[in-house]
Amino acid sequence: MEKLIVQDNDLQIFGVAKVVEVCTKQAVFKLSKTTLSVKGDGLSITSLDKDKGIVALEFTTLSAVSYKNGIVGGLFK
Repeated sequence: MEKLIVQDNDLQIFGVAKVVEVCTKQAVFKLSKTTLSVKGDGLSITSLDKDKGIVALEFTTLSAVSYKNGIVGGLFK
């Protein structure tokens, strides 16, 4: 099941099949049927469970979260 949870400065992503790219400004994850892009500042992976497909991503600022074929969430402030 794909699910996103944002709490404080932490984003948990469920249903990750592959980590494509992670840098301080952008992270890209392959999910079962689409690609998820996360943009912001100070992005870094704090936890990765490959067997369960769960990634915890820490951030200073989260500016956008989008799927390849459409926006899930716009700008966060």
